[in-house]
Amino acid sequence: MLMNRAFIVVKNGKNVRNCRCFHLGQPLLDQKFKFGETESRPEKRLLIEDKVPLGYRLVYRAPMKNYVLMNQILCSSSVFMAGGVVAVKAANLVALDLPLSDLLESSNFTPVEVGGAFAMSAVLIGSLVSICQRFPLRMYKSEAEKKFLYVKYGFLPFATKRYQINYGGVKIKNAQNDPKGLHYGFDTVNKSGLILFPTFFRTPSDFLDLLSD
Repeated sequence: MLMNRAFIVVKNGKNVRNCRCFHLGQPLLDQKFKFGETESRPEKRLLIEDKVPLGYRLVYRAPMKNYVLMNQILCSSSVFMAGGVVAVKAANLVALDLPLSDLLESSNFTPVEVGGAFAMSAVLIGSLVSICQRFPLRMYKSEAEKKFLYVKYGFLPFATKRYQINYGGVKIKNAQNDPKGLHYGFDTVNKSGLILFPTFFRTPSDFLDLLSD
């Protein structure tokens, strides 16, 4: 029985040990799964949109899709807006045959301050994007090939990337005793961190196939 407790999964050869899942005080197999509550588009349309090969079926829909996309749009928009303002001011100085250094003087900022501000902004935006990329949007499963294919956003808004992993390709590093059942997974294939919500899989077995060979 999968018990209602935080867990750590340790892969030892082909065996997965200490696998315990929790959610809202109920064993995982007894919970009401929420697959389909987060996506209004039909499965056939998603298969085409994500360019999924034949033989795969949709088994996971993440609840974070809209939040991740909104964060990406805000980050990208802030970069384009800041860059656009600087570009317009620089173009005006060039049109007036004035040195670009006047841009810094008129703004009362030193080159070090301007460079530091851009560097801090880049680090912040990069951190937000990297966190968002840990949330797979959708996951497909091929029982014949014993593989999963998951889709997540890239660095540009609306751009997605696809990754394949084998059965047992994910192990749990740690989990928080969170009422939403937030689990931190680790993809041992491409070393990218994943955040998964087990109760948003189609069935418990689809989730467990990620953790067993």
